[in-house]
Amino acid sequence: MVDVGEYRRTARALREAEEKYRSLVEGLPAVVYIADFGEDGSWRYISPQIHSILGFLPKEFTATASVWRERILPEDRDRALEAELRVLRGEGRLQCEYRITAKDGRQVWIREEGDAVRDDEGNPLYLQGVMYDVTEMKLAEEQLVRSLEAEKEASARARALNDMQHSFLQAVSHDLRTPLTSIMGNALTLQREDIHLSPDEARELIGALAANSRKLYRLVTDLLDLDRITRGVIEPKRVEVDVMRLVSNVLEESATDDHPVRIVTPDQVVALVDAAQLERIVENLVTNAIRYTPPGTPIWVSAERNGTGVVVAVEDAGPGVPLELRERIFEPFRQGSEVVDHSPGVGIGLSLVARFAELHGGRAWVEERNGGGASFKVYLPDGSAPVARAPDASLAAT
Repeated sequence: MVDVGEYRRTARALREAEEKYRSLVEGLPAVVYIADFGEDGSWRYISPQIHSILGFLPKEFTATASVWRERILPEDRDRALEAELRVLRGEGRLQCEYRITAKDGRQVWIREEGDAVRDDEGNPLYLQGVMYDVTEMKLAEEQLVRSLEAEKEASARARALNDMQHSFLQAVSHDLRTPLTSIMGNALTLQREDIHLSPDEARELIGALAANSRKLYRLVTDLLDLDRITRGVIEPKRVEVDVMRLVSNVLEESATDDHPVRIVTPDQVVALVDAAQLERIVENLVTNAIRYTPPGTPIWVSAERNGTGVVVAVEDAGPGVPLELRERIFEPFRQGSEVVDHSPGVGIGLSLVARFAELHGGRAWVEERNGGGASFKVYLPDGSAPVARAPDASLAAT
């Protein structure tokens, strides 16, 4: 007779150990697997967690060797296969991350770690490892990266705003101080009773007072208008306007001795626009041309009908505007590539031009002038607003 008691006790212990191992493996929040090496290597075992992570039953996932390979995203597939080959070549443990498409079409991030099981001679027999679902961690990492980028952008914007504010305060203080100094000096001269001025000298001082007062008025008006536009409290009040008559009036008020300014549109051009805003557009464009071109540079002003609107152009024979600055100079407090020493400015004139054009449903842009220089243009569509009575009869179309 053969004593089988020891055999049965050993078999029972093996079954209990296997059940404990299986219970432990299948209770892990990850997929445990045993698989043969290679693209066509079969799956020897895969734990039930494959269903909760990828939606496949174990028998579905292990039916063919190609299920795993074909569902890895193409851009990640070579990296995952190469990681397995490194283990086969004895180059360490399998460690890689890749994206795989679940049964329901979701993209799941997998972190896979594994080792080769070898025979007594060190030859690889099969691969055993674990697959972790790290999708939430990857999403959190991506959100963190986005947050960091957003923080960097916000910091850069804050620094740019701070620099812009500093430049703006410098420019405003200069633009206020310069005419105020002249006004104060001329006024004090006129006030002194111990100085006897001839009528011509008095007129000259009074003229300088008026000119510098107009500069201050334009600066303060620009600042107030920019604030009102930003707060959305300005709307165009459209009237029929004789554009070239309006241009002529603006040029008379902003006449300059060191820049010849010519009107090159002798014919009448009528547009349905806000007369006051068009005045500011022309005034700021002409002032900009004077400020950023050398003395003696000719300036031309024109207007023409274009479809259902009007295009106003102010051109000069100066150095022009670099291509990379042609959009940025219409931003508030931009002054182009360099500050002009002889005529610094706040840098809001062109921004107002663009904003007034946008209020009309149009746009402002700059391009190279034929023959060299800059050509600033503004398109103002007539719009569908009812025609109001012109506030200044001299500007009304006849």
